[in-house]
Amino acid sequence: MKDFFQVDRPVYEASAPGRLDVMGGVADYSGSLLLQMPIAEETTVRVQLTGEDFFTVVSEMDGGQKSALVTLEEVSGWKTGVRINTNRRTALQPKNPKNSWTRYILGCFLLASETFDFQLSGARIYVTSEVPIGAGLSSSAALEVATMRVLAKAYNLSYSPLQLPKLAQRVENEIVGAPCGLMDQLASHHGVAGELLPIQCQPAKLHASVSIPEDLIFERVDSGVTHSVAGEAYTTARAAAFMGYGILAAQSGTTEDQLLQARESGDWTKLPQGGYLANFDAKQFEETLESTLPETMLGSEFISSGYISIDQAISIDPSQTYPVRAAAAHPVYENACIRQFASLLAQVDDIDLPRHQIFARLGLLMLSSHASYSAIGLGHSATDEIVHEVVAKGAKRGFYGARVTGGGCGGTVVVLRGR
Repeated sequence: MKDFFQVDRPVYEASAPGRLDVMGGVADYSGSLLLQMPIAEETTVRVQLTGEDFFTVVSEMDGGQKSALVTLEEVSGWKTGVRINTNRRTALQPKNPKNSWTRYILGCFLLASETFDFQLSGARIYVTSEVPIGAGLSSSAALEVATMRVLAKAYNLSYSPLQLPKLAQRVENEIVGAPCGLMDQLASHHGVAGELLPIQCQPAKLHASVSIPEDLIFERVDSGVTHSVAGEAYTTARAAAFMGYGILAAQSGTTEDQLLQARESGDWTKLPQGGYLANFDAKQFEETLESTLPETMLGSEFISSGYISIDQAISIDPSQTYPVRAAAAHPVYENACIRQFASLLAQVDDIDLPRHQIFARLGLLMLSSHASYSAIGLGHSATDEIVHEVVAKGAKRGFYGARVTGGGCGGTVVVLRGR
C-alpha cells in the first residue's frame, strides 16, 4: 500500500462498520421499525486526489486483491445513464464488466460531485475490509459509507445527518442497481457499538439507541451461503409487498392517478397509512384485510386489473407469480413483533418476571420473524438448520431464539443467547 500512493500528495482515510440486522430486515421498505447493531469489522477507504484523468482502484477484501483503472470520462458519463427507473436491470455497467465492483466506490465520487457541485478529478483509491462479502452484514453499505466519509475529508464536504446515508443508498439503487432500502447505510453511519439502533424507515427516522443487557448476547453465525440484495427472491418478495399495498390502497378508494403521482414524486404522505404497510394495525389487518389479498398473483393480472405499485425500484414482471398475501402481511406483523421486542428489551429490569422468561419471549419473536421470511420466499435450508439447532438446545441452556438476517436466502443468522 505504501508504494501505491504518490509521495507529494495527502492521503485521506475513513472507515465504516458492517451491521447486524437483529430485527427488521426486509420490512424496511414497508416502513417497519428496525433494530440494527454495528459490528466490530470495518471497511477502510484511503483516497489520494491526483488530478489525473483516471481512477486507480485497489481493493483487498475477503482475503483477495483486485485492481481496476477507470477513466474520468467513463465515470462522468454515468450522468447520462438510466438510473433508478423501476427496473434493476437498467443498472449502469462499466465498459469493462470486470470493473463493475468499482461502481460502489466511484458512484460515491459521482453523486457527491453532483450534490456538492465540485469538479470531479482522478484519484488513487485503496480499499481494505474486514466485513465479509455476501454474508448479509452490509459489506456494500460499509464500503459506500466509508467512501462518502473519506470524500468529506478530501473535498471538505459537510453532510447533514441523513444526507450521507441517503447518498450512499442512491449509489446502491441508481448506480449499482440493487433495490435496497436505507436501513444498511443508516445503521453503518449512525450505529453505536454494543447498542441497538432503532430505525423507523418512513423514510428515515432514528430513535435513541437501546442498551443490550450485560447477560444477553446477539451472536452471529455464518450460514456459508452467499446472500445478494439484487437476487431474484428478494426482488420478488419486495415487488409482492408493494403489490399488496397497491391492492389495499385501491380497495380503500385511492385512485390510479393518486398512486401514479405518489410513485413519480416519491411523496406518499397523502396515501392510506402514509404509503407504508407497516402502519396498518396488525389486529385489523388480520381480521378484515389479509383475506382480501390473493395468496399469489401473476404480474400480468396485477397490471391488467389497473393496480399500481408505488415502488420506484422494481417493476412488476408480467410473467412472474408473486406471493402477495404473505409478502404484504410480513411487514405488518413484523413491525408489531419488533415494537414488542424493543419494549421488552428496554424494560427488562422493570418487568416483574424472571429474566430468562423475558429473554425466552424475545427469542420467540425472533423465531416468528424467521418463519415469516420463509413464507415470502427468503428462507434457506442452511439458515433453517442453524435456527433448528438453536431451538433444539433450548432456552433452559440459554439459547433463546434465532432468525435469518438482512435479505435472507442465506447469509447470516443472529442468535440470541445468555452469557
